[in-house]
Amino acid sequence: MLTNKFFPLVSGHLSLDLVNTEIVKRGIRHDLLVSEKDLANWIKIKKESGILFSNQFDEKSLLSNGLSTLRDLRTFLREGFEEIADGKQLDDKWKSHLEDLTEQAPLSFKLLSESLLPV
Repeated sequence: MLTNKFFPLVSGHLSLDLVNTEIVKRGIRHDLLVSEKDLANWIKIKKESGILFSNQFDEKSLLSNGLSTLRDLRTFLREGFEEIADGKQLDDKWKSHLEDLTEQAPLSFKLLSESLLPV
């Protein structure tokens, strides 16, 4: 796992990195995505590491309207990841919600500079 001064836990896996924007120190959760500036820094780090690309989404729209939605998604993912880490099975409701979210965000590819880019 890589570290940086803004987000100390960077795995290279987008969903895990989103969950890790909330860290626990001495039993207290600390939210690292409090403002649009925090989100902009996180996006910049994801772009620099080759996980996100500018052509995948409207960054201005995400910064102005997406912080709350991303934080809700983070909470949802954290609940599932914690269940898995505790050796528990995910319930059908959680899995169904994840499938619904996936259906709302279809993945497609675009050929740019002789490379396939997920958009």
